[in-house]
Amino acid sequence: MTIYNKRGPAPIDKGWSWVVMSAVMLSTFLEMGLYKSFGIFFVEYVEKFGSSATMTSVISGVYLAGYSFVALIMMTYGLGRISCRQSVMIGGVFISIGYLVSSLATTIEIVILAQGVFTGL
Repeated sequence: MTIYNKRGPAPIDKGWSWVVMSAVMLSTFLEMGLYKSFGIFFVEYVEKFGSSATMTSVISGVYLAGYSFVALIMMTYGLGRISCRQSVMIGGVFISIGYLVSSLATTIEIVILAQGVFTGL
């Protein structure tokens, strides 16, 4: 009777893939959480800026349009020119700028520009 020792090659990532997976999960939860909690912001924007519901809902529409357009461009052309890591870093900077400017906004138009456009990028 022959006993075989099936020892495969050493793992390439040495456990680093769990850190990457956790970071991606956290990023996804934050992004979807912010998008899904827009209803809470919606009521506050209407009360704070005295804007109509239609004008306030433009924020979400601009966000989704920008997100879809930039995703199409990045998947088609962008990732051939920059790495995934650079793409995530650039996106994080745009989202941070968008929410920072949105928190300092004095009119609903600035919120549309900041939260809709910058966060959608």
